[in-house]
Amino acid sequence: MSNYILSASDTALLREYLEKSDALQQREPERLESVLSEEENERIFNYLLRGIGEKPEHADRFTVHEIADPKTGKPTKAYYNTVWESWNSERVELERQYHDVVVKALRYALSTGDENRPLLELLQSLIAQDGGGLTESLFESAYFPMLNGTLANGLMPLTKRDFKPVELTKTATLTTDSGIKVTIENFDKFQTWGVSTKKLFHAAIAHLTSINFFRGNENAIIPTVEISLIEYGEACKNQLTPRIMGTPEEQAEEIRLVEGRIKEFKKSVRRDLSDISSITVTGEETRGKKKNDYKAMRFISSHSIRKDTIRINFDVDAARYLVNAYIMQFPRALFAHDNRKPNAYNIGWKIAFHNSLDQNHAAGTECTLSVKSLLEAAPEIPTIEAIKARGQRNWKDKIKKPLETALDENISVGYLSKWEYRDPKTGQTYTAQTAQPLSWTQYCRLMVDFAVIDAPDQTERREARAAEKAAAAALKEQNRKKRGRPPKKKEGGV
Repeated sequence: MSNYILSASDTALLREYLEKSDALQQREPERLESVLSEEENERIFNYLLRGIGEKPEHADRFTVHEIADPKTGKPTKAYYNTVWESWNSERVELERQYHDVVVKALRYALSTGDENRPLLELLQSLIAQDGGGLTESLFESAYFPMLNGTLANGLMPLTKRDFKPVELTKTATLTTDSGIKVTIENFDKFQTWGVSTKKLFHAAIAHLTSINFFRGNENAIIPTVEISLIEYGEACKNQLTPRIMGTPEEQAEEIRLVEGRIKEFKKSVRRDLSDISSITVTGEETRGKKKNDYKAMRFISSHSIRKDTIRINFDVDAARYLVNAYIMQFPRALFAHDNRKPNAYNIGWKIAFHNSLDQNHAAGTECTLSVKSLLEAAPEIPTIEAIKARGQRNWKDKIKKPLETALDENISVGYLSKWEYRDPKTGQTYTAQTAQPLSWTQYCRLMVDFAVIDAPDQTERREARAAEKAAAAALKEQNRKKRGRPPKKKEGGV
């Protein structure tokens, strides 16, 4: 049975939304900026901004706004298509008004599976409509839920150089310390397992999370996700939307530059998708009392980019594995990390994962991690053993400084507000400077305390979960007492 109920009034609201949406689409005004000639645009520009010439035919469709010049920062003027912008605002308001009932209907359809396949297909078509989705863009939220599990998380600390290829088969295999076997097919064509690849992997899983019901009906899992190339690229701090410029010539040059950036970003995304789809994992994962085996599981089975939309098909087994795994709160700020700084991204992810675990909140350790744990998460920081093996003694330059730089980078992108070292035995705290005189033995036993910016409040959910566990335990104990020991039979009795 579904955990969500769709009432008659909900259905009426959905029909109402469709009727209004269709009517709105019918009267969508033309975006004149893209269809007018360069000369017509220039006449409108000169008339509105400079007061030059006679009033052009479409001048009433535009209005002048004051903006900051992108080069100098000084106030300047630009014109906007007020007719289209007014229509677009009306569309956004319509989607906001019916947002809740559409999401409710989607969750209802997801939790009931094939019983409501027509409704599910209808809702999917609504979400895929041109002109905007029904829900808020995933990248507009500071945090969003992301499915995760041991097999997926085990890929995080790995780099391409960790793998040793087999020349005959063109594959490379690695078994992690936790027993996960990772295989890369066509290793000779494999580019990287770096920051950009991990970002896209996490973005894809986050979108899978947003369209599926956590631990719901397995027959209703949607394995295909669509990601806006522009929104994802801008979350990764690529400027892929043209700015409003002062003259038509400057505007044309700005559009040309942006189109070039989009083209290059598409190449990068295609490369990352190809690399992710080359990876298979084999291993065991225990959830509660149940142990599951996964053999040569591929996360992504196919992918494409069409009309600035990234379309990713998760392998059905991988989608089922993730939907039934666990959920963490992923900070959007991590996408802002420089792709050339793998330690910063990995350590940010490690902190986010640790900060999401309910048991850490229960123990009061959600904002502290050991130096040892953070170093294990950083792919580009060598071990003390490796440094000694090379006959080097500068561990502070090779280990301590890169770790501190990675932590500082997570402040720079807006994920952490501060961090400091702490000796767990004495309680003494250290900054990067005051920890400089410490020996390796003293340093490696330290903890790192950190403060996360605006972490989502999970108190209500955790309290509800604790109450459910308590009620289940009480019921189990009650049933045990009821069963008790059977009464002894009296001698000679029947």
